[in-house]
Amino acid sequence: MADDLLEVLSRFHREVMLPDVERSVGSLREEMIRRFDDIHTHFDETYQRFDRLQSEYQALTASMDRLEGRMISLEERMGSLEGRMTSLEERVSGVESELRRDGLKQDLADLKQRMSDLQHRVAELESRLEA
Repeated sequence: MADDLLEVLSRFHREVMLPDVERSVGSLREEMIRRFDDIHTHFDETYQRFDRLQSEYQALTASMDRLEGRMISLEERMGSLEGRMTSLEERVSGVESELRRDGLKQDLADLKQRMSDLQHRVAELESRLEA
């Protein structure tokens, strides 16, 4: 009788329980595969975004390096222009002194106008350098 019971239980397990468990596990497995595929897709999208961000970061870094180089060059040029401007102002002051002594008022007015024109041109050059 124990053998008959074992045989009935084995048959019940094979014919009823096992197919039901396989069906449940199979659908669970398919669901898990689908979800893992979704997760992998999200990871792939995230990695693509990181790649784009890294490329943009490298491009921005290179641009900043170029801009810093240009700024250093502009600062050097501005220093040179400031020195030249100081030299011109000193020369004009010297000329003004001589003109006062010589009484050449019209020449002084002309030189002042030329100095103003030079200052205007220097200001234009500075604005071009800054742009």
